[in-house]
Amino acid sequence: MRTRLISSGWWVVPAALVATAAMGVVFLARTLSRPPQDASGHPHFDLARTVVPRSQILTTGMPPDGLKALIDPPALTPAQIDRANAEERGKLLVPSDRVIGVVIDGVARAYPLRLLAWHEAVNDTVAGRPLVVTYSGLADAATVLDRRIAGEPAVFSVSGFVYQSSGLLYDRRAGSPPSLWSPLDARAVAGPASGTTLEVLPSALTTWGEWRAGHPHTGVLAPDSETAAAGLYRRDPYNAYFGSELLRFPVEPLPPPGGPAAKDRVLVVESGGVRVVLVLSRLAAALGNRDGDWTGAVGGVPVVVHVRVEPMVAWAETAAGVPLPQRSAFWFAWHALHPEDVPGPFPR
Repeated sequence: MRTRLISSGWWVVPAALVATAAMGVVFLARTLSRPPQDASGHPHFDLARTVVPRSQILTTGMPPDGLKALIDPPALTPAQIDRANAEERGKLLVPSDRVIGVVIDGVARAYPLRLLAWHEAVNDTVAGRPLVVTYSGLADAATVLDRRIAGEPAVFSVSGFVYQSSGLLYDRRAGSPPSLWSPLDARAVAGPASGTTLEVLPSALTTWGEWRAGHPHTGVLAPDSETAAAGLYRRDPYNAYFGSELLRFPVEPLPPPGGPAAKDRVLVVESGGVRVVLVLSRLAAALGNRDGDWTGAVGGVPVVVHVRVEPMVAWAETAAGVPLPQRSAFWFAWHALHPEDVPGPFPR
């Protein structure tokens, strides 16, 4: 069945998204239940300079910092995760939970999506490298970026705006008005920094079980105490949305008929100046809908793409096991940013 989409207008958010909030964390449901509004004239941001149509930058109704971005958060060890799992009524992290994994100069760190869904940005420093780990549940978009702007580390926070139904962040820099950034596109779309890009860092969207097996000494993002006290981590605000054919916000252009479905998950891999977009469901089908690996080359570099079916995740690394710059998202979100990209079979 063809995915039903909204190219303009609004639909009512299901009651399943309703969640309590505390300590400055605004209801995701309350935010998403308001009609999208043009962000022009918003008092917090100057949208006089944009590199995308201003009409496509929408405010969700959630104020800036309505979700609490994290700054230099503590990390837990796998042993501490095990103890927490044994002591808590609900598991903190289970093998099938999706995590964004990063390795910098031999230092490994995992960022569970069940935590990131309530923060959207984690400003961290790993082995001296300032980075921001980002996740937008609206686009199921996971990206890790070097957070230096003009050589200086910036702090990124949640703006309350969206572009192409994917969350936008804003930068906090002394003496500079904030700009709006698309983490998935790794660039500023509005404000003084418009058009500036950030480096996409190697990462892997995988499962906690897979990541822990390959990185037994990894650190793990610790839950934020205020958010945990509100009970938000026990809720999945995007469960109903992921099971629906609908989009929350207008998207233009929409994916064309006959191709991947709007909410097919894609992996965008970069190497040697070449970018490849892979549809996870197609890779899994070619593997007989079983876990497996694809081998090929991207930009002349031998690459292995690891595919896991439940949950559906994939991540790419060189044949030598070195992670590559990559991004994960729903197809509609990537297509709207780069309609010129054609998803295809893995190049052999």
